[in-house]
Amino acid sequence: MTDRCPTCDLGFNRIEGQQIGYIGLNTMVCFALTFIVLLVGTIMMVPDIRTGPLLVAALVPAGIGPILLLPSCRLAWIAIDLIMRPLRTGEVDPRLTGR
Repeated sequence: MTDRCPTCDLGFNRIEGQQIGYIGLNTMVCFALTFIVLLVGTIMMVPDIRTGPLLVAALVPAGIGPILLLPSCRLAWIAIDLIMRPLRTGEVDPRLTGR
């Protein structure tokens, strides 16, 4: 992913430490997906729970999820950050804000 939005020129790292937020969000989403896979798999195998297939099924969201979901989590964290700290003058292309 680039450091700035190609459309509005908003920097994805608005403050130092910005990446901690989206990495934390990515971790929480991947943990939740892994937990859901384990829970649903366990419920589906209730009388005879086989750990091998359950472990393989859980490794998919735990192993591939962080890589695939990182751009989406980064974008979601920028949206959360914009809600918590609104835009300041000069952060985006002035033609888009009318300032």
